[in-house]
Amino acid sequence: EYKSLLSHHYAKKHFERFIHQKKEMFQLATNLKNNGYKIGFLSNTELPMLKYFKEQQYAMFDVTVFSCVEGTVKPERKIYKILLKRLGVEAYEAVLIDDIKEYINAAQDIGMNGILFENLQQVIRELGRFGVKINKKLKK
Repeated sequence: EYKSLLSHHYAKKHFERFIHQKKEMFQLATNLKNNGYKIGFLSNTELPMLKYFKEQQYAMFDVTVFSCVEGTVKPERKIYKILLKRLGVEAYEAVLIDDIKEYINAAQDIGMNGILFENLQQVIRELGRFGVKINKKLKK
């Protein structure tokens, strides 16, 4: 019981910190969704984190793929293919944004486009190079 409570508390705190750090990317995802793009969320995560993510009911994601559910992790090709299939897109039509180069490389190996996250403005610039339209309001 104690171990479970500790795990529960840790997962919640870790999730809250993760979401706070990625807040601008969630705003970007909402912006892109509102502009008609399909949005997927791909994460290497454990079951306690998955619970908190699902509680938030992030409507900007058309598809969510979690390693703990799929039995495969980034950078394995299988997890990217699961995401693409569920989104209903070809690899060349997709752009993976991640802060780990190895994950970008793996996505590119199967034909996806990739952006190595540094900051929001850099991601917006690079998305523009792929012809992705973003609401100007987000750039502030």
